[in-house]
Amino acid sequence: MAGDQDGFDSFELQCLRCGENFTGPKEFNTHFRNVIHPVPLICGHNGCERSFEHRSSLLRHCKQDHYEEGDHLPHDDSGGSSAENSEVNISLPDQNNDDDDHDGGVERQDLSNDEESSGSEDEPDLKKCAAKMVLDLRQTGGITNALVNRCQDACSDLVEDVAKTLRIKVKKFLVNENLVHTASAKALLREFNISDPFVGLKTLKQQLHYFATEMGLVVPVTYFLGYRTDHRLDPNTNEYVPTQVSMTCEYIPIIESLKLIIKNPELRHLIESDQASEDGVLRSYLDGNKAKDNPILRRHPNVIRIQLYVDDIETASALGSRTIIHKLTAFYFTIQNLPPEESSQLSSIFLLALAYSEDIKNLPDGYTKILHPFLEDLLRLQEGVEIRINDEIFILRAILVILCADTLAAHDILGFLSPSARHFCRVCMVSRPEFHVNCKAMGVPRTKESFLNHVQQVKDRVITSTECGVVRDTPLHCVGYFSAVDDAPFDIFHDILEGVAHVVTLLALRSFIVNKKLFTLSEFNDRVTAFSYGIPDIKNKPSANFTTKRLFSSHFLQKGSQTWCLIRVFGFLVSDVPSEDPYLKLVNLLQQCMMIIFAPEIREEDVTRLEVLIDELLGLFQQLHIGPIEILDVDEEEEMEAAAAGPAIEREVAVTPVNKLHHIHHYPKMIRDMGPPIRYWCMRYEARHHIFVKYATNMCNFINVPKSMAQMHQLCTLNGVLKRTLRKDNLELHSGEDLEANDSPYSELLIGSGLLPTNIVTDVGAAIIAGEDFRPGLFVVLKKIPLLFGIIKNVYHCEGRVFFIVRAWKTDERINKRYCAYRITPDMEAEPLCIEYKNLEHHLAYAHWNPFGKREKYISLRTILV
Repeated sequence: MAGDQDGFDSFELQCLRCGENFTGPKEFNTHFRNVIHPVPLICGHNGCERSFEHRSSLLRHCKQDHYEEGDHLPHDDSGGSSAENSEVNISLPDQNNDDDDHDGGVERQDLSNDEESSGSEDEPDLKKCAAKMVLDLRQTGGITNALVNRCQDACSDLVEDVAKTLRIKVKKFLVNENLVHTASAKALLREFNISDPFVGLKTLKQQLHYFATEMGLVVPVTYFLGYRTDHRLDPNTNEYVPTQVSMTCEYIPIIESLKLIIKNPELRHLIESDQASEDGVLRSYLDGNKAKDNPILRRHPNVIRIQLYVDDIETASALGSRTIIHKLTAFYFTIQNLPPEESSQLSSIFLLALAYSEDIKNLPDGYTKILHPFLEDLLRLQEGVEIRINDEIFILRAILVILCADTLAAHDILGFLSPSARHFCRVCMVSRPEFHVNCKAMGVPRTKESFLNHVQQVKDRVITSTECGVVRDTPLHCVGYFSAVDDAPFDIFHDILEGVAHVVTLLALRSFIVNKKLFTLSEFNDRVTAFSYGIPDIKNKPSANFTTKRLFSSHFLQKGSQTWCLIRVFGFLVSDVPSEDPYLKLVNLLQQCMMIIFAPEIREEDVTRLEVLIDELLGLFQQLHIGPIEILDVDEEEEMEAAAAGPAIEREVAVTPVNKLHHIHHYPKMIRDMGPPIRYWCMRYEARHHIFVKYATNMCNFINVPKSMAQMHQLCTLNGVLKRTLRKDNLELHSGEDLEANDSPYSELLIGSGLLPTNIVTDVGAAIIAGEDFRPGLFVVLKKIPLLFGIIKNVYHCEGRVFFIVRAWKTDERINKRYCAYRITPDMEAEPLCIEYKNLEHHLAYAHWNPFGKREKYISLRTILV
């Protein structure tokens, strides 16, 4: 070892076992943390054979017995040691350490303190901490720039006050110890002069630059689309004059976005772990026929599967005068390789492009221009893009597999006529007159080849668009394997929850209330209000806003989740309607269809069953509203007046079937090709729109809305990727009480599940696991074959494990079609069971229904059980 005039921090140390040299105790500590050394540790300096149990003891020995000897230090002209030598003793907690074994316990206690004082822990970067705080504030979308600046100023003052307080306290300590005049003490006090950590983060521009250079933010890129005419103020004449303005869109490079996602090790592991089912059950796109026929997926099974979504967003007030000019068209994408519980989170929906809706519609090739950079990147990703993560090289591959959109947006981007066209279906060639006469009508199936043939014929003016329903080709066809006919499935959110369910429900209520007068509209609204929906559906309870006018329309004012809840409990709300009523049977058929359509796991026999149910549903609808019933042209207001004043008989008025009734005819094939529709429905994308509405409300900047919105969204995305926590690991406990397992009334069950009698368990009022609420009084599935439900009596938590004390209830083997639910009764002879959460056959708690006027209890399932 050799001394150095810079003090012990520059003292050269050597590891005797490894033979490596280190400068100062900081490097020496780092080496010992990275390399495991057997004890005892031997000094070995100049033949020194002293041994130590802890490296802190070894360092203290080197400092006292070797560094301060003086003969190892270079002597200066004045003789004696430098000032640094006396300062080293300041940090020594014990100057008399002759017996290492005697001080073993003290040394172990002082080890962490010595390591902290010697810099064993990384010093936090205040600038980065400040940046993360700003990122958290930006993610909410409900905070203005002015409020972010005020938070920064307040935090800067707080940091300054804390540093000043600590400096005063440390200075008093140094004065009391008569050390304040040493050079090291002065250097220590200077460390409390902390500068403002928010310097360089004050403005949005500075924040974007910092996040892009230091934290991997993907900055939106502006692309030119064309020119439009706008009115701008002429400062010379103070008049608004027509001016040519550039039309632009904001594109977020998908390759850079995927790089940011792949750099997260947890997300990369999830993507690489994605596999098809081995038991024949349809669970994802990989289990469908399309995946099996895709040549790229056959060569590269783990390629990233991109799911594209497009929709319009109204950022201005819906009642304002600028609802059109500030409407945006947003393109999102999600990664199908992620597990459903992760991909369904809003933070897993990534922005791809943003532009004014009017700019896209006014350009003859608007979608082609806005998608051009994305499609270029996609072609590169098909071949593979080499990326570097740390010291590893990865080949990044991705393909587009599905386009998700509502019917109107899908027709626009794919090149079909509007949904009101004669040939309204993008899967078959059925015509509207055929469908109006027979709602079971099916046309000749479309193919990609027939679609392209129609495009060419329309371009050559051989046929018109009206004759085929096609206007132009879609830019997505530049991706060779993509098909406008086969790869843009119908959306169950818009088709069912905002379409067929509304029509069927309103027709049934019209029959029960207006024609048969089984109950009044006011009574039905009261039932909707008074019904016990239970914890799982309390947020989805429908609104009691049904009116006579809405009964004679095709749509009621309910959100999609409210409609789903209303359909499932509809039989209980109209419990006084006879079971054989055809309109109630129509609702029951829709309930059974929805249990399969909305299921996350579907078997082949379920798809076959769905075909039968859809055929019965459309057949009964045909019989009630289209078949032998004479079509009457009755004004809506006259119809309502006649219904209110007329006798309680069924009015024979035909109903024009909506397009969405035809769409469900294609669902079985769609499920076989692409897996469960719940994996590519639009509901979660619709929820992602809300953050843009918040941004528009708070930023009040309408000069270039797409640019501002895209920047803010990317800040939110970055925060979500950096703070990624897996949803399956999310656990939230409410109102807990600690006790020993042996003191619980269910101690034998807990001990039998692997807990020790002395383990501390928490008896919690509710456990929210992966977003699902489990609490006493709710039901879970104990068995699937035969079906058996159990009620949760207690919920216990111990060291990250959740246990349910459950008592089984007797369950009818067959579903009650009248309620589309299972009848259950208490089983007084059933012994309580202890089931750990991970061992539940089905991880959903189900709502407990109690029909009006009856004492029976029923369980209404959301979906089928596989």
